[in-house]
Amino acid sequence: ANRLRLVPPLEWLDINDEAQVAKVRGVLGASPFLVEFYLHEDVLPKLLRHADAKLSASGQDLGGEMLCGSRLGFSGTPNDLLPRALGSCVYARGDDTKMLHTLSDPAVVEICPIREGWGALSLLEMVASERPPLSALIDVGAL
Repeated sequence: ANRLRLVPPLEWLDINDEAQVAKVRGVLGASPFLVEFYLHEDVLPKLLRHADAKLSASGQDLGGEMLCGSRLGFSGTPNDLLPRALGSCVYARGDDTKMLHTLSDPAVVEICPIREGWGALSLLEMVASERPPLSALIDVGAL
């Protein structure tokens, strides 16, 4: 309550007077409501490009008839979660074997052990410093 007595009424506030502004900031600066208002009404609209509408799509949307009248395939993890318009997944005979054969061929693939305690940054640094440079990274989590 004592701090409020130090703050001039807002209609008398001179925003060019640093001492007055500092007093107001001392009283209002810790208010989460004011901080939120300031961020949403002043800072974020200036710094971020906002749109009234956002464009988003799921795999169903992208592989369905909404965008294209005809589709020949759909890339992704091989499973039956395809867009309904594509029908059931048709697995080509021998594809899994060919993929595993290629991924286990030492002439094609080299395994690089990763240090214990690795993180995203250390992994990226390791990849960037490989000589000769790596041609691809393969996430085998879906295999």
